[in-house]
Amino acid sequence: MRKTALAMLLAALVATPLAGKAPPAQQTPPPQQAAPAQKPPTPPAADPQAAPVPQAPPLVPAVVPQAPAAAPTAGRVEIIEQILVKVNGEIITKTELENRQVAALRQRAQQMSDEELKKAIASITPDILVDAVDELLLLQRGKELGYKVTDEQFKRVLDNIRKENKLETDDQFNAALKQEGITIEQLRKNLEKQMVINQVQQVEVAGKVGISESEAQAYYDEHKDQFTTPASLTLRELLVAV
Repeated sequence: MRKTALAMLLAALVATPLAGKAPPAQQTPPPQQAAPAQKPPTPPAADPQAAPVPQAPPLVPAVVPQAPAAAPTAGRVEIIEQILVKVNGEIITKTELENRQVAALRQRAQQMSDEELKKAIASITPDILVDAVDELLLLQRGKELGYKVTDEQFKRVLDNIRKENKLETDDQFNAALKQEGITIEQLRKNLEKQMVINQVQQVEVAGKVGISESEAQAYYDEHKDQFTTPASLTLRELLVAV
């Protein structure tokens, strides 16, 4: 394209002097100097093809290493509580065990050395775990049967507790809760658990253990020898006239 434009420019300049004087034809070089001076800026137009492209790759490794950094954080968050026992999908945690241990030790109401405390914890922990599993099974059975504690039932039990402990005002009641280190929500949860457990025990256990009068009579008739003892003393009635 540069050669064609230059040739056309030369042709136009040459045609002009032919119509007039011959000497001015030598003035054609000045246009040649102007034309090449305007063309050199065109080569930098090819630079954008090379300059921006190599700068993109360094951004990728700068971002990629940051993604795995979130994994350790997620791992730490997952370890919230240690599970000791799992029963039908429900769990008993280490914190729950420790709370039960503290409650059991409080009932002893005695000062113990560190060594005595370790021995006491070691002796009560197996029974505490067994009781915790039994309670969980009873609660699960209560849930299956649809046992729930209504607001009215909870209020009635709460009123009895306050009356028995002479907690007449709300301030006294709240102070007692604070002293025990529990909230009203935790108290309700504990009471609901105990009430559901009692309902299950009464209906499922005591109801099945109960024996009717006819069953008792039938058992007695079949095992009369177990209820009969040979005579060891004979009493005689003496009548004395006075």
